[in-house]
Amino acid sequence: HDIEYNGNKRATWRHLREFYESERRRELKLAVKLTDAHFCPGIAQKMKVSLAAQVFSHSVASGMRVLVDHDRMEKSALQTAEFVEKVNEMFDILNSASLFGKHGKGAVTEESAETVLSQLSAAQEFILTWRFSPVRGGRSKTTMPFKEGWLLSIESAKRIIHFGLREAGVSYLCLRRFSQDHVENFFSMVRGRNGFNEKPELHAFLGALRSISAGKMERKLANGTNCEDDGDAMAVEIRDLREKVTAASTSAAEQPQQHRAVSADGDVATEIAFDNVEATEVVPYIGGWIFRKLQIFACNSCKDELVTDESPARTFTHKNFEDSRYGLT
Repeated sequence: HDIEYNGNKRATWRHLREFYESERRRELKLAVKLTDAHFCPGIAQKMKVSLAAQVFSHSVASGMRVLVDHDRMEKSALQTAEFVEKVNEMFDILNSASLFGKHGKGAVTEESAETVLSQLSAAQEFILTWRFSPVRGGRSKTTMPFKEGWLLSIESAKRIIHFGLREAGVSYLCLRRFSQDHVENFFSMVRGRNGFNEKPELHAFLGALRSISAGKMERKLANGTNCEDDGDAMAVEIRDLREKVTAASTSAAEQPQQHRAVSADGDVATEIAFDNVEATEVVPYIGGWIFRKLQIFACNSCKDELVTDESPARTFTHKNFEDSRYGLT
């Protein structure tokens, strides 16, 4: 759809296409990120916000103005360039991710709040003027789902700024933190732990949640993913749990032949005493195998138990090769 805005101006898809066609085969380009996928997207690519953000960007708007100045595009393309620039500004405000971002991309602070709120209000007024020309005859439309989505996002951002900075006393707000990317990244990790099952059952979901929580929710995003890396860090990391376990293990180190179960919150649970030789031999051996597989090993109490000249569990002695003695089993 072509979009009429501010009463008598028109942004057309044709101008964007002409700009891309004039640039695609050149060695030096005014908008280097544009590809065929931006103008002929596949089924999966149609949902990628990144493609839309790269089309409605400052580089594209300035590039179109350059071509108009050199008479390589018609003068009416300036109206399309103006529309692209305004949409780019809205993307930048709602996608602020850094306290010291430049060119309108910085976090909202007490000092910049009035300016940002004014820009968001102006963006709302700009969006309300949009009218959509019919593709094949018929009447023009005054609304589309993405238009309502823009208005909802901007109004939500304004209320978050009012509440966060003026009521909750937050020092700054990165509006990108309120986007859907973080939720989508999280559920992507859950699906990845279940063989990319789109609809995991409750027990599978809980198992995946425990697994990715223990792994600090770290994931390397593949190229071309729909969502950007959100850059989140765990509020409570697994090493905090290890410190609690280490403290509990240290206090129990003087009680041989008794193995203590440690709960998830680090508290020592019920003591378990083993009466038979098999249990006494097997439990330390299995424990050693598990700790050997750990990539991070920082439990000093466990090292004291497992790295000894002569292990109390004879299984270690008989299973060890000569060159692995006096080391971690």
